[in-house]
Amino acid sequence: MTDIWNIFEIPLSHTGQAISDAILSLLNKFRLESKVLALTSDNASNIILASSIIKNILASNFSNTLF
Repeated sequence: MTDIWNIFEIPLSHTGQAISDAILSLLNKFRLESKVLALTSDNASNIILASSIIKNILASNFSNTLF
């Protein structure tokens, strides 16, 4: 059986931290932390903050400096 990513709800407010926590949780669930290369965004300030948080965590915890 193959897992397919689907649309998921972020039940908390859509802060940069909440969004980054949700994305990192999915990356962890599918063991993709070292394989992710980019994040597509609409340039909203909360997404920019989330991508910055994700970048720092991937670089420090998983040696993924390509993100």
